[in-house]
Amino acid sequence: MTPTSLRWTVVNLGGQKATLLKTVLGAATCVLGFLGFVEIYRPATPEAYIECLFRTVQLLFAQFPTDVRSAAGDDIPWTLNVARFAMPALFLWFGATALVRKIRRPIGAASVGMKRGHLILTGATDHTTALMRRRKGESAEDGVILAGDEAEAATLSAGRGAVLVGDSADPETWRRAGVLRARAALILESDDRAGMAAALAVAEAARDRSTELEPIDVVCALADPDLRALVDQVYRGQDVLPGVALHIASPAEARVRDLLAREPLHRSVDVERGEPVRAAILGFGATGEALALQLARAAIVADQPPQIVVVDRQAARQGRAFRERHGRPAPLETIAFQEGDLDPGDEGEIDRLLAGPLGEANIVFVCLSDDPTSVLMAVALRRGWARLGRLAPPIRLRRHGPHDLTRQLSALPIPDVDLTRISSFGGDEARNLEALTGARLDRRARAIHDGYISRLPAGGPTQPSQRPWPRLGQAYRQANRDQADYIPLRLASLGWTTRPGAGAPPTLTDAAIERAARTEHRRWAASAELIGWRHAAVRDNARKRHPDLVPYDTLSEAAKAKDRAVVGDMVALLAQEGVAVSAFDSLRLDSADAEAIAARLASATEGPPRIISGLDTDDQVRALETARRLRPDVIWRIELDEPVPSRLEALSPDVRPAAMALIEGADQVVAASD
Repeated sequence: MTPTSLRWTVVNLGGQKATLLKTVLGAATCVLGFLGFVEIYRPATPEAYIECLFRTVQLLFAQFPTDVRSAAGDDIPWTLNVARFAMPALFLWFGATALVRKIRRPIGAASVGMKRGHLILTGATDHTTALMRRRKGESAEDGVILAGDEAEAATLSAGRGAVLVGDSADPETWRRAGVLRARAALILESDDRAGMAAALAVAEAARDRSTELEPIDVVCALADPDLRALVDQVYRGQDVLPGVALHIASPAEARVRDLLAREPLHRSVDVERGEPVRAAILGFGATGEALALQLARAAIVADQPPQIVVVDRQAARQGRAFRERHGRPAPLETIAFQEGDLDPGDEGEIDRLLAGPLGEANIVFVCLSDDPTSVLMAVALRRGWARLGRLAPPIRLRRHGPHDLTRQLSALPIPDVDLTRISSFGGDEARNLEALTGARLDRRARAIHDGYISRLPAGGPTQPSQRPWPRLGQAYRQANRDQADYIPLRLASLGWTTRPGAGAPPTLTDAAIERAARTEHRRWAASAELIGWRHAAVRDNARKRHPDLVPYDTLSEAAKAKDRAVVGDMVALLAQEGVAVSAFDSLRLDSADAEAIAARLASATEGPPRIISGLDTDDQVRALETARRLRPDVIWRIELDEPVPSRLEALSPDVRPAAMALIEGADQVVAASD
């Protein structure tokens, strides 16, 4: 589904920018006309000035005074000539805009019944506004927006959608919106109960949908996990509701997926050498919980599950509630909950936290309730790591507002404190919407599933996991999404990168294939267990039981073969997308001579050049800068064995700003191996 690509039905001629432009032009032409009449008649009394103003107003209706030529002859001022033609044109523009604004929503609503294959959107939230703003002027598919009342409709009419007024909890409203012919429905109500009611209404309205059409994709954003479970239970079973394919989305999950796509874990975790992910989550609201779940299913490195610590003021209560919601499957057993005040001003509390698992983390997520406190906590943590004399991990801050408070942190004059590699996520509702709908991820997940279907033997029994994508249950769709999510980390673990084009992949040893297979089996098992599957000797889809949920060494050879094939399947999938994989050609540069660096870069023929540097000397800093200038696409990896301030202190003052910029922009910053 691609609901982020829409062609809204009615063209908006009166946006804010256009209104401001018309106002400025109208005022300017009126002033020109008035000045022209003043120049001709040279008024000496207030009444004469009013007469000039009246004559100016007449120009709006294309009424040019007949006595002008007798008063001015052929020498009519240019200001008046401009106004006499511009003012009637602007008047017509104003009138046409007002007319279109008045009738466009009724026309759009009347055309809804003729739509097919469109998207229906409900929810007057920031997401809705962001979607209309992001899609302005683009062309793709038709959309219909549901508004609860006339006031809401007037607000939404400022966008480009065909707006239909009705109760989103009423199935009849969805029928009027064309749910029987629509391709997708996007439910983004700000209130979870309203969203749940709308989801149930879609289910009722779609009962009469033709079986010849693909099921309508319904994306329902619910923040409350209990409500998500309830709606999922109502929709569960594609045979019960064959006309609906529901994806219960979480705004928090969307933020997390977007974060891990933009800031992948392998930028700070040395997965190529098998370093496990050790993550700390400070603050355990909806975003913290989504982070823990996503890391549990998608942060497996070298057959090792991630080590996750959650620090919260109410960690014990939060941990109990988390276990009640998700049970105690194996992937969640490694999550530890630790009590902490999370007061950035309490240096003793910061040191106490860093003495525990938080101090060993190689990635930290701060998900506190307000942005200033999150920034202060990041600074306090970095001060704590400086006191310990350790290389500090990157910190990702959950942002609530639109302003990124982390952009200028590294420039603050705080001595001996590393303020690099601190970034924020969330806050951009348009970006969150694209992650919420999962359009890009679903395209790759569907390709993975189609490849799986194509390899099935003909004539065999059909399992629920082997149905075509349009009729595939959400649990199985989620399994394919998890596999698509893991591709960047798998590539990094193999020491591979991607580039546009075609080409043969690097050759792997049998040992490397076996390591990848072990990791894939653990990843698959974690994904399955997190959606309720458990081990049993015989597969039972109804009870979610599977015989392969056992350690890799006890699998049958047929099951192991599936895991061993995952790397080849990934390469084939990327090839379908027009992407080739290749291994890095790693280089170390000690000389700052440009000719020598150019020769080293040219010698990298096995794959894209990747420069590995510890920034130990001024020449290493200058060499990396020169390499970036010669090859702007060069990849560079910084390996540090001490805190950033200590490393910078060992360099000359004139190269420290460049070294700081290299650390901020590096593709990877990891701890140097022993």
